[in-house]
Amino acid sequence: MISAMAFFMFASVIIIAGVFIVISRDLVRSVLLLFVVVFNAAGIFLLLDAILVAACLMLIYLVITVVLFFCAILVLDLNINQVRFAFKRYSNIVYMVGAFIVFECFIFLMLSLVFDLSASINHLLIAEQISSFNRLARALYLDYFFITQFSMLILLTSTVGFVVLILKTGEEHQRDQSHLNLDKSNGSKILSGSNEKNGY
Repeated sequence: MISAMAFFMFASVIIIAGVFIVISRDLVRSVLLLFVVVFNAAGIFLLLDAILVAACLMLIYLVITVVLFFCAILVLDLNINQVRFAFKRYSNIVYMVGAFIVFECFIFLMLSLVFDLSASINHLLIAEQISSFNRLARALYLDYFFITQFSMLILLTSTVGFVVLILKTGEEHQRDQSHLNLDKSNGSKILSGSNEKNGY
């Protein structure tokens, strides 16, 4: 019962955060909500005693997300003042997401201390004498093979699309900067020419 409640808590948070990721037009908010999704997905794997999969999920996906986020900053050629302004702008959201993750960690820790969340799964593993990792791999690549491959294809497509959008935005940003610099140089030349005609 307790493990089912924990599962529905993690799953509901994943669904709600995923919906907000899709409808949000802000890149930073989507990235922060993606952190919440990955963390709750790792919590579901912990309920299945798949600690290795949960650790890989946290490390790989969070590192990829952070790297892509900083690549966006580098491609857009943002200076340190713009980054500081963006951090101040989204600091409240960052604190809220961090507090929510800490709250979930506290609830999961208290439930795991009071109740054995994986008791309903451990007796199945002992009865079948197979490891949790083998059981999970068998479920993913035998029972849910096509769903797993389709999910990986969606992840690959979203990653490639994210990189393409960043590069396109970076090119437009650099083009706007070049036009702005050209307008400034033309304006300075016109101003200097008018000053020479006036005898200054």
